[in-house]
Amino acid sequence: MKGHGLAYATSNRGACHLQVETDDLFEGNLCPEIGFDEKAFPRHTRDKLYAGPEKVKLNKIIGDLFALFDSFVVCKWTVYPCGGTKITTLTEIINAATGWNITINELMKTGERIFNLCRAFNVREGITRKDDTLPKRFTEPLMEGPYKGETFFEEVLNKMLDYFYDFRGWNKQTGVPTREKLEELELGYVADQLENLGISC
Repeated sequence: MKGHGLAYATSNRGACHLQVETDDLFEGNLCPEIGFDEKAFPRHTRDKLYAGPEKVKLNKIIGDLFALFDSFVVCKWTVYPCGGTKITTLTEIINAATGWNITINELMKTGERIFNLCRAFNVREGITRKDDTLPKRFTEPLMEGPYKGETFFEEVLNKMLDYFYDFRGWNKQTGVPTREKLEELELGYVADQLENLGISC
């Protein structure tokens, strides 16, 4: 399951299915309101063995969405596609509670800010691309079953990481969020702090 593999390799708190859930949930349940539909993610990308840019983009979107869920302190399994509550309903709840008129796109941008802020924290503590990896066990071919012989080759993960960093606006060599991306997310002060520590954005 290449989507899960990438999610585990890049999770902000270590390998955790509660950071990003892709292959077995969202790939069969389209959510055009947050950026993925049949046009953006044709049916073949739901193949668990597929490791192209569409699957990686989905990983990025769900990472932002789940960061948003965590900030709401809402159970991920009560919201579509896991549960009956629509994602757009969360927007209505926020607006009703605050008097704001925020859109789902603005909320998704908030999720992206959270994800990048967590990454910047980890970068400050020494995490780089070299740490976005999987245990050696994951690279060993399966011995039996419908995916017999299948494995997660290092070159496949590296290609997915390149896509992931592009979608995230991170430096492909280091895995550090770029100043341009941090400025876009109104996190310029974070770039300043990293650069003051000698970490190039």
